[in-house]
Formats: sequence, C-alpha cells, structure tokens
Amino acid sequence: MPPVLSEFAERALIGIADADSTAEPEYAILRVSSIAEVYIDELLEALSSRHLSDTTTFERAVADLVGTQLRQSWSERRKWLNTFGVALSGQSVSQDFDLIVDLRNAIAHGGGRITHLQRKSLAKQLSLLADFERKLGAYADGDKVICTEGTVPKAIKIVSQYVRALDDAAGRRQASVVAR
Repeated sequence: MPPVLSEFAERALIGIADADSTAEPEYAILRVSSIAEVYIDELLEALSSRHLSDTTTFERAVADLVGTQLRQSWSERRKWLNTFGVALSGQSVSQDFDLIVDLRNAIAHGGGRITHLQRKSLAKQLSLLADFERKLGAYADGDKVICTEGTVPKAIKIVSQYVRALDDAAGRRQASVVAR
C-alpha cells in the first residue's frame, strides 16, 4: 500500500498535475517549482511549529526569525529539512529536483540564461547543461537554455516524485508533525 500523503503534499501534487503542458515550457517550469517551494515551506512550518512555542514575546520572536530563515533560499530549505531529519540529500530524486531548481533559477534569475553563479565553474556549467539536456530535454544555445515540449512532462514527473519522497520521509521521521 502506498504511503498516505499529507494534505500539503496532496495539494501540491494536484497543482503540479494541473500544470498546463501546453503553456510556454518556461512558465510551466516556474509553476511546478513554485508549487514545490510552497509545499516545502508548509512542511517546514509544520515541522518547526512542533519545536517552537509562541507563548512569550521572546518565543514568538524566535519563531518569526526561524520562520523567515526557513524560506530564505533553497540551500536554507535543504539545511532545515536536514535539521528535521527529512532531507533526501544524495538521493537521485533530490539530485533531479535540484536540477529543476537550477533550471528555474536560469529562467527566473538569468532571464533564460545560465546565471552568473551557475557560470562560476566551467566544469560545473558544462555538467549542468549536459544534465539539462539528458534529464530534461532542455538544451543550450550559448548560455541560453531552451526548454522543449519534452521538458515539461519530465519536470512534472521529477517534481512529483520529489514531493512524494519528501512527504514519505517526513511521515516516517515526524509522524506526529504533518496532518495525515
């Protein structure tokens, strides 16, 4: 029997499945990655609320600070997921999801081009571009990343698998945290 999903994951998976594959591929990539981001933020909020009380002014201030920090960046999200014992670091599902985040960053922060951070190391840039093509069907034209028709279904599959795997990990490690 498949694991029971949290309401956060169910909502995310419905939104991901509804991503319009007939829309511009870049828009669909932004949409599915944003849905995953909201899911992760909701999951982190649920995990942190279990450990942070808000009965005093100080506790509320700490909770607000942590709540802000959880959402600062993808690296902060990964760090906090790891802190709560629900990270998938090193697993292929996580590595594939990180590739979606890299593609999203190229679209959102690079205007469809590899960002300056992604260009810092030529070896990493070439590896990233090769992974975009091999795993997502997106190719490079110079430093511009071109998404194809095949990119969206692959991205939907990767993001859906990541949400399911993360939710399963959260359920195993923090059974009382997420509403099941």
